[in-house]
Amino acid sequence: MPDQLTVAAPASSANLGPGFDCLAVALELRNDVVLTARDDDRLVVTVEGEGANEASTGPDNLFLRAFAAAGGNPIGLDVHMLNTVPFARGLGSSAATIAAGLTAGAAWSGADGLDLLAMATVLEGHPDNVAAALNGGLTLAWQGDGGPRAVGFEPPPVGFVAVIGMRRWKRPPRGPPCRRRCRMPTRYTRRRGPRCWWPRWERATPT
Repeated sequence: MPDQLTVAAPASSANLGPGFDCLAVALELRNDVVLTARDDDRLVVTVEGEGANEASTGPDNLFLRAFAAAGGNPIGLDVHMLNTVPFARGLGSSAATIAAGLTAGAAWSGADGLDLLAMATVLEGHPDNVAAALNGGLTLAWQGDGGPRAVGFEPPPVGFVAVIGMRRWKRPPRGPPCRRRCRMPTRYTRRRGPRCWWPRWERATPT
């Protein structure tokens, strides 16, 4: 068991072009987590950067849940999370946290042969963002009879630019997929069309 371990996981952008819920790309924007063994049995979690005032520092912390799922025992650890992936901006912040937690848990416990994509999909609910966060680059992920699968592609001969909203995306109430996903009205007239809001933007580049 190591005395210290550092892991990093990237942001990701999914639903690329026609690849709804399957095509995703990892971005050069990362969360770093440093684990340090303590001399006692306390678990101390600190969060810096994004989510510093709202991310849990208890056992329900998403990183700790993923860490434990991969066989890691968080008792007696200092866990310092440095988050640079914005929350609720469509950049896969939860997928990055899950990927970091699973990778750290497997490395800390020495577990081998784990299906990290399947475990990440259970925690995330869908495989597209977590596949990109785990594998990097451009990935195609899907759910099959044998569980989630993903394949990677050579870097395409094009450049990607991620457009990041400055405001947070408020998720609609949970329900059937069509109701969760659809934000536009079912019908509208030319006289009264859907209203659009144009936010301020930032940029992120792909890995």
